[in-house]
Parts: sequence; structure tokens; C-alpha cells
Amino acid sequence: MPTITRLATVETTMRDGRAAVVSLRLDNDGFHTHWLVPGDAYRLRFVDFHWQVTGGSWFVAGHSYRLTRAGLPLVSVPTDRGEVVLLPAHEYQIDQADQGEWWLSRCR
Repeated sequence: MPTITRLATVETTMRDGRAAVVSLRLDNDGFHTHWLVPGDAYRLRFVDFHWQVTGGSWFVAGHSYRLTRAGLPLVSVPTDRGEVVLLPAHEYQIDQADQGEWWLSRCR
């Protein structure tokens, strides 16, 4: 069973019931900034030189959803503790805490 270690609260903005990680977007058939849906959890994995996102009610198996910073490869996620650098050897998860904040966690 994987161990999940909470790292920090992700910096987000809200619009139309969805959240956006500040300065990050999903790039797939165009780009999407507000992609975090309350109640969903998202897994971040390093695949083919990019961070890819899976999970969530909008996820379609077989599609590649790359997480980028303004179209550039992702290196870190903005949080209340500053930028958290993502290490390709790990997987990460973004999900909601009880207070509605979005958390970044490392999975092992």
C-alpha cells in the first residue's frame, strides 16, 4: 500500500466551481487552467520528459494530460511553503483537505 506524505497547500484560484493551480495548466487538445474539481484526486507522474496528470471525473483513459507552466515543462508547484520541486523518481497527488484547500502530497 502506498505511503502518502502531505507536503504543502497548493496555491489556487477558483472559477465556476473549479480550482486552478496558480501559473500551471493542463495541455491537451488546447490548454485548461481551471481543472481541479472538488472531491477529485489527481496523480502526477513523470512520463516521457513531462509531468502527466491522471484521475478526476474529467479524465479519459488513453489521453495524455501534460501539466505545464505556460506551455513550458513543469519543474515545481507553487505552495504556501514556496515552490515545491517535483522529483521524477516520485509520484505526487493533488487532493482536497477538509477545509477545501488543495494539498500536494508525495506518494511512495
